[in-house]
Amino acid sequence: TLIPASVLSAPITVAKGLTPEDYLPTEYPMRLGGSIHPTWHLTSRDSKSFEISGEHYLAVAASDKMRTISLNMSLSNATCDQTWVGGAVIYKWNKLKGLFVEIQSTRHDPAANSIIHFEIPDRTGGNFHFIAVANAFNGESVEPALLGTVNIYRWSAATNKFVLYHTLDQGDLSGHDGKPLSAEAVEYFKLQDGSHCLAVAHFESCSHDHA
Repeated sequence: TLIPASVLSAPITVAKGLTPEDYLPTEYPMRLGGSIHPTWHLTSRDSKSFEISGEHYLAVAASDKMRTISLNMSLSNATCDQTWVGGAVIYKWNKLKGLFVEIQSTRHDPAANSIIHFEIPDRTGGNFHFIAVANAFNGESVEPALLGTVNIYRWSAATNKFVLYHTLDQGDLSGHDGKPLSAEAVEYFKLQDGSHCLAVAHFESCSHDHA
């Protein structure tokens, strides 16, 4: 689809007292969440749409390395560092407003790189809803060590949000200096015997050179 440059460059005027949804453009395509979200919202890496109990949702993995500057007054110099900032963002379709509204942003996925949604039958005949979020890793030391992991979240009908369920173990990392591998992608599939499986594509980074 070709979008005229005049549409993309058209300014958006924000009036006082209005919510983000009030000044979103009414024509498609439109940007999720408006223009007041953190800058890493502009670096979306993956997205999946799904449905729960007749409601439509959109999950977005968004992250970027943000530059922070620390000023040491005694030495009169500044140091520049980069750190991952991001998360998995869940949007729900609002029928009245005709747009997706953000309902949740996870705290455990600062380097969200890939995201999937999948369902597993429960004992009542319904389905458990899950999302899996793969996090990148670029060789730096991280405390706590969240980067490079794959976090699994399960939908809670009580809170209407995804709750952290568990984190996938990367296994023996002794051959990689004990550092987590970068989780580049995650996919769900089901075997003929009914087993539910997740496949994760890992990537090892050595300083700034990929290996």
